[in-house]
Amino acid sequence: MTDLSNPKTHSWRQFSILPLALGGLDITTLGLPEPLAGGDLLILVSHDCDICHHNASEEPLFEVMPARRLPVGQEDGNFKEGKSLRRIQIAIEFDVAHLWYELRAYERRFISREILSRPQPNSSTIAPRDKSVLQRWLRRRYDRTALPTEFAERVKPAEKLLRKKLSKTGDLISGVWVVVGPDAELESAESYSVLVILSMTVQAFADAPSQRSVVALSASLSQEFARCPGIELVGVEVRSEDDITLDDLRKLTRWDYEDHLSYRAGDDEAHPPQF
Repeated sequence: MTDLSNPKTHSWRQFSILPLALGGLDITTLGLPEPLAGGDLLILVSHDCDICHHNASEEPLFEVMPARRLPVGQEDGNFKEGKSLRRIQIAIEFDVAHLWYELRAYERRFISREILSRPQPNSSTIAPRDKSVLQRWLRRRYDRTALPTEFAERVKPAEKLLRKKLSKTGDLISGVWVVVGPDAELESAESYSVLVILSMTVQAFADAPSQRSVVALSASLSQEFARCPGIELVGVEVRSEDDITLDDLRKLTRWDYEDHLSYRAGDDEAHPPQF
């Protein structure tokens, strides 16, 4: 048996890729709503410190997520870069190709520590950049800020347009951010002021054609917001990630347009500080 507490004796790390044929693993016991196919994988999402914890009784289980292979051409930009809270699509690099996979938040499962303690072939991991994206995505599942339900209702036309545009160009946009005021459920005669920021990675922003595509999207989005009742649009900006400061992040809310939770006006706990 491998001593998992000694990281020098094994290659299991957070976001290691586990083949379905892993010794000791019985995927039929995972209780997934859909069976895994031959091209699918499991990704180990437990942190390195938990994988290598010295006390097996404290960490007897490891968390994994199925990565379901996507058919060619079925990628959707709404699910790239962690924009959706429910599912994420990432490209995993193998020897000969980049293949696209989808992970679904509700499919997180646990496997016995004993499985990884058995002698196994060296494991591979996803690319460093995808690790960062996955970490942020997993964290946001439990650490996100709600927007007023009334706001979500008013901007549905803009949301519909955004979904449509992002399905094809979403890989160019790393995040959709908003500043919405006031933080309250408003009456019909009152208006929300809204600033929207479409963020791009430094590399994507530096690519002129990519930047033009996102600027064109921002123009279409501005027009759609102008048609939304009770919305006063401050603007739709396109920014490189290196132009978004920590102070900006204290004011910005990631627009999880697929998932809104109402809160009571005056509830001071509804909007915790963002860091």
